[in-house]
Amino acid sequence: MRKTKMFAAAILAAVTMAMAPMSASAAFGLPAKTQTQAEDSYVFKSGAVEIKMGEEAKTVLAQLGNPVKPVFEIDSCAYQGKDKVYSYKDFEVSTYPKNGKECISAVVVTGASVATPEGIKVGSKAADVTKAYGASDGKYGIYRYQKGNTELTFYTTTAGIVEEIEYIVK
Repeated sequence: MRKTKMFAAAILAAVTMAMAPMSASAAFGLPAKTQTQAEDSYVFKSGAVEIKMGEEAKTVLAQLGNPVKPVFEIDSCAYQGKDKVYSYKDFEVSTYPKNGKECISAVVVTGASVATPEGIKVGSKAADVTKAYGASDGKYGIYRYQKGNTELTFYTTTAGIVEEIEYIVK
């Protein structure tokens, strides 16, 4: 009887260890993020420059040109190296270090001269946001949408006017 319990415990331990490498997505039946999903994410555009969350920043930053303010740097709390913020007219691009490369972590739109590809900009109405992106609870004036590896958030005033737009890598 004792050998049977020990054998059962050993089998249980082996099965547990065999399943440990599974990602949380697979373990809970959620779809794993794939390259296809990353390509099907919200994309920020400034003129002809497309900015995808999580992509390497080098080419994007070169295409955007010189920032309007000095680059802000701070020690990264998640990675080795510096997180950086590049300020441009009406938007900021944030980066993080990953595997020796600088990658895009966020874009924050703060001015009305820049719109999302769906036409929403600072000054748009919350009703325009839900018309372009679909229903959201809008709790506390915040409208969140997730697509692929990107979360797109619209922050609105109490009057229902968009005052900031944020793209962030997930």
